[in-house]
Amino acid sequence: PAANGEEIRRLHEEIQRHHQTLGKPATLTIDQLAAMVQQQTELVRSRYHVTNVAFRVETVDGKVKLKAKPIQD
Repeated sequence: PAANGEEIRRLHEEIQRHHQTLGKPATLTIDQLAAMVQQQTELVRSRYHVTNVAFRVETVDGKVKLKAKPIQD
């Protein structure tokens, strides 16, 4: 997803929706999100020895979280 601008935009919009549901302003910029996705992608790839990483947005304990998941080839 780090190389896919459309996926980054989709994640950013989803994060904004989750924040709106909670009644909180979303302060994360799309550039900050792109950097976060890149960092998490590299971390998950090296830790789990995979090439693909999937991301999802969740609300946990009133906080919006970006979750990374290794995808086995």
